[in-house]
Amino acid sequence: MRAKNCINEKRKNKSFESKEEIIVPIGNAYATGNIIAFIERHHLKNKKLNVLDVGCGIGHNGFIFREMFEIRYLRLKPEEWIHRVEAIEIFEGYRNPVWEYVYNEVMVCNCLKTIPLLENKKYDIIFATEILEHLEKGQMYFLLDKLIEKITDDGSIIITIPVGEEEAVLEQKELLGNIYETHKSYLTIKDFEKYYIKHKINDGVFMIGRQV
Repeated sequence: MRAKNCINEKRKNKSFESKEEIIVPIGNAYATGNIIAFIERHHLKNKKLNVLDVGCGIGHNGFIFREMFEIRYLRLKPEEWIHRVEAIEIFEGYRNPVWEYVYNEVMVCNCLKTIPLLENKKYDIIFATEILEHLEKGQMYFLLDKLIEKITDDGSIIITIPVGEEEAVLEQKELLGNIYETHKSYLTIKDFEKYYIKHKINDGVFMIGRQV
């Protein structure tokens, strides 16, 4: 796995029942089963997938993807894996052995600056889970517009956003020394009406794609 360092800049676990639960950035664990089922139904089809994990944090999405779509098919070693999984993460402090194991490449960069530079790349699946609320709304729309340009015609952007009271969502600030964990936007599914929602699990977990 190659790690690229660009600009050290972003991403976290979303539970707002108590402050004690906001400890480690483990991603969208509550939605994992539904996301796996969606990928199996809409994308697996015995084809090699190109995947991008935007705001990968400690590597939750990458690890689950490898477990379910490589190891479960008895491709036990990285050299046997058929899918390519790349990641972008702004916060160097989240680097850990999971990155080295599950990702073909990790770009330590600001995704707002990096995505437009991925000129010749197309992805079947892009994870944008628990990241969009860390952006101002204008930045979020800019990022999603660029991500849609990067998916294949039948590709999907998998989105999760925190669901809860606005005050509780926006109270999150710096976490674990990472200023990019601050929540800057309160989002609901209505904020995504301009996009083609190809599959909805609930108001906090849904997939957008291209209308072709």
